[in-house]
Amino acid sequence: MQSISLLVCVNQRNSGLACGNRGGDLIAERLARRLQEEGLTEVAIEPIRCLGQCVQGPNVRIAPAGPMFHRVDPEQLEPLLVALKGFMVQRQG
Repeated sequence: MQSISLLVCVNQRNSGLACGNRGGDLIAERLARRLQEEGLTEVAIEPIRCLGQCVQGPNVRIAPAGPMFHRVDPEQLEPLLVALKGFMVQRQG
């Protein structure tokens, strides 16, 4: 089975619309910490340059072929983690 990753956009641009300008790096850092706390060490955090939806950022996607999350707030990661756990259970079954 293919491993699961969280693709976190950290792209920086001169315009304020880029995910990195709106907390992408902080989201990646906090997700890594939460994954450790939850014991989800098999999930990788992959900082990437663009998910193609800057206007709706910061963006995170569960890969492979998982849902995309828009306007992710580094203070409100619980919905994303719940979806991640559900995605993992679904892939096992």
